[in-house]
Amino acid sequence: MTASKPHPGDDISATPGGEGEHQALAAEMMRLFIEVAPDSVVVSDDRGRITFINQHAERVFGYARAEVLGRNIDMLLPERFRGAHAEHRAGYYTAPRTRPMGMGLELYALRKDGTEFPVEISLSHARTSEGLRVVAIIRDITERKRLEETLRETQREADRLKDEFIAIAAHELRNPLAALRGFADMLRVQTARGHGPQLAEWQQEAIDAIDQASARLAELTDDLLDVTRLQAGKLELHPALRDLAALARRVVTRQQTTTQRHAITLTADREPLMVNIDEMRFEQVLNNLLHNAMKYSPDGGPITVTLSTDDAAHEVRLCVADRGIGIPAAEQARIFGRFARAENARGIGGTGLGLYLCRELVERHGGRIWFTSQEGAGSTFCLALPLAQEAEPEA
Repeated sequence: MTASKPHPGDDISATPGGEGEHQALAAEMMRLFIEVAPDSVVVSDDRGRITFINQHAERVFGYARAEVLGRNIDMLLPERFRGAHAEHRAGYYTAPRTRPMGMGLELYALRKDGTEFPVEISLSHARTSEGLRVVAIIRDITERKRLEETLRETQREADRLKDEFIAIAAHELRNPLAALRGFADMLRVQTARGHGPQLAEWQQEAIDAIDQASARLAELTDDLLDVTRLQAGKLELHPALRDLAALARRVVTRQQTTTQRHAITLTADREPLMVNIDEMRFEQVLNNLLHNAMKYSPDGGPITVTLSTDDAAHEVRLCVADRGIGIPAAEQARIFGRFARAENARGIGGTGLGLYLCRELVERHGGRIWFTSQEGAGSTFCLALPLAQEAEPEA
């Protein structure tokens, strides 16, 4: 009697030779899956010789299967990577492990015609009766790289246009702001000289408020221009030997005249504190730090400026501390970025440029800037600058 053939749905393991047929079928299905996989699959032995490539690899690399079987896998790499790859391969064979896609490595492969293309590679391994086999799944990411570069170029163009707009807007603001301040000053001066009726107290206060607001707008305009200069690499510094303590005292005195709700104090462990700085630019840094301390302490309170020296590090440190709203912990990492503002400061006016400029200017002076902050308890911004070398006495 002839044995009947199994029908679809039959348990083939129950038939004579069913387990062997099942394994053969599984192996054939696996081979088909690998053949039609959307990525290149290259298998090599423990000596780096290629033992298998799928159809996709043939198309991508431009080789027929017979041309690569038995040859070293380094043939699929650009020449400049082959020496290092041999060392990495030897290390991998010693301690094989699975390496997934997207490890952040800049990898390239080589086609038969000599052209290179960017790839991502995942590695896995298996122990067979014929020894170790390493399976490399290779993904051509040329299109992705092209798209990423297009996006980067688009972003660069958007940044350029934004900087150009900021520069134009800042330039256009300067003249009317200068006129506004000039007229406010003229009203004060001419009235004091008896030209026109005496100003009432509220009128004098209004003129002072106009002058202070326009002065602040002028500072913001200058900040915008400085940002565009920084981005274009055109901001120049003119450092000279200056007393940081005297400069800080002058800035503190001037800022105190602009507020009655804050008491600004300055302490220095010694004077003078000589540093090489561009005085105008560093005055800009101190003004920004003090203005932020006042602005983000809307209920008023003390603001302390502390100057100290670290002889071991041969540097001077300046800290500005307030008891204001502080910076949420989740947003502290980005606070020195361009146009970066904390969520709890949304109701307070500002551009988000002040701290960015502070960081850029301090670092261009060879210094560093950092801060500590607790939401609801205030912030302390500190900067450190190298102390100037003492001049040799003249003979």
